[in-house]
Amino acid sequence: MQNSVSGYGGIKSIARKPDGGFYLVRARSLLAAWVTFKREEISLYDLRLWLACHEMMARRCQLKPDQVSTFTENELIRLVGSGTKSKVKYGIKRLLSCGLLHWDRNCISTETHRAEATLAETDAWIDALSLVKNNRRKVPVPRRLIRYVIKTRQRTLIGTVLGHLFRCLYYRKGRCVSGGRCKASWIAAALQLDLRNVKSSRKRLIELGWIKGCKDKQTSLNRWGLPLVLNLQWDVPDKGNHVKTPPQTSQNCAKLPPPIYDKKPLSGSNNQNPSKNPGVQNRTRFDSQPNLKHITIEDLRNAVRLDALYRQACAAGSLPHSQSNRLQWFAAAERALSEGTENPCGLFVTICGKKLWSYINHEQEDGARVKLKRLDFGEETRLPGDACGMVPVYDSLAA
Repeated sequence: MQNSVSGYGGIKSIARKPDGGFYLVRARSLLAAWVTFKREEISLYDLRLWLACHEMMARRCQLKPDQVSTFTENELIRLVGSGTKSKVKYGIKRLLSCGLLHWDRNCISTETHRAEATLAETDAWIDALSLVKNNRRKVPVPRRLIRYVIKTRQRTLIGTVLGHLFRCLYYRKGRCVSGGRCKASWIAAALQLDLRNVKSSRKRLIELGWIKGCKDKQTSLNRWGLPLVLNLQWDVPDKGNHVKTPPQTSQNCAKLPPPIYDKKPLSGSNNQNPSKNPGVQNRTRFDSQPNLKHITIEDLRNAVRLDALYRQACAAGSLPHSQSNRLQWFAAAERALSEGTENPCGLFVTICGKKLWSYINHEQEDGARVKLKRLDFGEETRLPGDACGMVPVYDSLAA
C-alpha cells in the first residue's frame, strides 16, 4: 500500500516496499564498488556482475531450511544480458581479488569490508565519504530498477541511479520513504562523472517514469537542487508496445523546372575549383594504408584503421598514449560519424586537434567502448591491426 504526504519542497512517497521488492544494501558497499570501478581495478562489466549478485541472493531469500541454493555463471549471464561463461569467471575472479565478492556454488556474499579497508587511505574514497554524508545507512534498492540498469552499458546511467538512491530513497520504520533534493552537480562531483552526461541520464530516467520532478522556486533550485520523488510503483517499460506511425507515402508529384531567364549562360570556369581542406579526404581506396594526413570516411568507420591512425598520432607526439586518450579518439570518430553531416572527417580532425573532448556525449563514448571491445577481444580470426601490418595495443577500456 502506498500513500503520499506533502513535504518541504515537494511530495514524499511512502510504501511498505516498492513494487517488485527490494533489498537493503549498505551505502558504503555501493560506494566501495563504485570507487573500485573508477580506480579501474574492475571493469564496467564486473560492476554489473556485482549488482546482479544482489538480485541472485534476493531470489533465494525465502528458501526453506531444507533447500540448498545453487549459484551458476549462466544465471549471471541471463541477468546481465551479455557475456560468456569464461568472461563471467574472469569477472568473478577480479571481484574476489578486490574484496567485493565471496563466491561459492552454494553461497555468495557481496559484503565489501575488505575492499573498504583497502580503500581507507585513498583520496577517492575519502572524497566520496565526505560528499555522501549519510553513508552508514542501508539503501533500499528496488529490484526492478537494478534488473533494468545492469543490462545497460552506460556507466553514467548507473552512477546517476546510485546518486539518486543516496539522496532520495530511505528505509524508515519498516517502510520505504521516497523524496528529497538532488543536484546533478553533486552526483557529478561525488561519483566523478561528467555533468552534462549526468543531466542527460537524469532526463532519460524522468522519461522512463522512475523520477518525478516537483516544482519549486528558482532560488531553491539553485541552492538545493530539484525536489524529486522516486516512483515506488515503477515497472520496466515494454518496448514492444510502442506504437510507431507508418512512414509517409511518397507523392509522385511532377514539378516543373525553374524558368530559364538567360538562355546564353556564361562560358568559362571562373570560381569552379572549390577549396580543398588539407589533411582530409572523403573517398579513397579501402585497401590503402591509413594515413594521418589524409583521413577518410572509411578510416572512421573501420576500427582497425582508426586504431592505426591513433598509433600514428601517438608516434608523432600530437597525442600521448593512454587508455583514456584511446577511448576519446574512438569516441571522437563516433561523434564525427553521427554529427558530421557535411564533413565528418574535418569534424574529427577538429575535435582531436583541439582536444574538444567535452563535446562527446555518453552514448558516443559507449559506442566507442563497444568498438574497442570488438577490436581488442574480438570476433574476427585475424589479429587486430593485421590489415595495416602493425602490432595491436591490448589495453582497451571496453566492458
